[in-house]
Amino acid sequence: MPDPIVLTFLVCDDVITDAATQKKTVVGCFGDVFALSYPVLHPRLTLFAELTNGHGTKKIELKLVDASTDNQLFTIGGEVKFSMPHQLVHLIHQVYNVQLPKEGEYRFQLWSSGTLM
Repeated sequence: MPDPIVLTFLVCDDVITDAATQKKTVVGCFGDVFALSYPVLHPRLTLFAELTNGHGTKKIELKLVDASTDNQLFTIGGEVKFSMPHQLVHLIHQVYNVQLPKEGEYRFQLWSSGTLM
């Protein structure tokens, strides 16, 4: 079966879900962390992803990697269940105390059953 398709993948301060409509509001998107010295500790960030085209239950991994070495700083795993292939699934995950050891480029990656999406 094919892997899900990522429609949106954002790093932000927070995601607010309206209780009545279940609509999501993404707050404070960013792509850079500025620091005076390294290592630096980023206290909290939120990852927001929208997936579709999933079939059944998929193993999902979220990784933070150093782009220059592919060294993984951390991995978080879980499962996502798709009831229908065209269903939109929202993944919202808060990450605390992200340590960046040196100045450079880092990337969040989303994997499904061992395949980079």
